[in-house]
Amino acid sequence: MGIRFVPAILPAVLLSFGVSAADGEGKFAAKGAGRKSCEAFNQAYQAKSNEYYLYGGWIEGYVSAFNSFQKETYDITPWQTTELMMFFISKHCEKQPETRILTAVNTMLSSFASTRLTKESDLVEVNLKNSKSYFYAETLLAVREALHGQGYDVDVGETNFDEKLVKAILSYQKSKGLTQSGFPDQQTLVNLLLIPSQSTSAQ
Repeated sequence: MGIRFVPAILPAVLLSFGVSAADGEGKFAAKGAGRKSCEAFNQAYQAKSNEYYLYGGWIEGYVSAFNSFQKETYDITPWQTTELMMFFISKHCEKQPETRILTAVNTMLSSFASTRLTKESDLVEVNLKNSKSYFYAETLLAVREALHGQGYDVDVGETNFDEKLVKAILSYQKSKGLTQSGFPDQQTLVNLLLIPSQSTSAQ
């Protein structure tokens, strides 16, 4: 996938997460892919086999259920793609191959807590050259605030995708050695939004 970010931060990104209680002792039965080992996941991840896509579907379903039951959470993955999530899980599984996928997914979702949406947000179309996608307005606000906090010239409080924002993203991407597209891709968002929040929480 080519996600690029500071390697030293990865341990801080992969934090442990306590599962909400199910029975009186907090135990519940994992179904499907959640019962599989990290070793099995990484085999499918490396081969990009049919099981790889089945894992992706299971993860998306689990995230939807997480959003439904977790307090103050509209979307735990407001900008993270399924591909990015599977990348994070694969890195976790490289270090703990005997861990169940359920545990690895909860570890990952814990690392996303600081960037989650706590309430519904409008979608904004972002169209730049050959790249088109939709982002929550709150995500674009967070991008502007993060860039502004690092000294880039952007209008804080705006949710549109304008030329000034594109220029700021381009400058940021150049400073981090990322692909210079001006588009808020996954590499850029990980570096801009996720890594700083995890670094702060680890202090």
